[in-house]
Amino acid sequence: MVRPYKPHIPKDVSEIRDLLGFMMLRSPTFIDKTGYFPGRNLETVFYALNEGLRLMRAKLGEERYLKLMEMSDRMRAHFEADPENKTDDTLKGRDIIVEMRDMLKHKAWNPDAAPP
Repeated sequence: MVRPYKPHIPKDVSEIRDLLGFMMLRSPTFIDKTGYFPGRNLETVFYALNEGLRLMRAKLGEERYLKLMEMSDRMRAHFEADPENKTDDTLKGRDIIVEMRDMLKHKAWNPDAAPP
């Protein structure tokens, strides 16, 4: 019997950045081709990302949180528009991943970064 897939929810900025790295590699569908994670798909991956951002909302601050959620929504729309990776929409979605990772890497945006 196969257990239902339960996505890992990132608990800090580092885990969110790790998830974004995974998203870069597996976009636009995020479907697992190995068979180990049969329930993983666009819906479960964006659920994990958005829930992780919600958990970090207080640390990120309202402005940053809202910007990251807006970027997540735009990225998802690009991936949904190009599920076969045949148009520029997937590339646009990946560009947003880079922007989000950079935003979370920058110390001014990263609440988990050590002080200078």
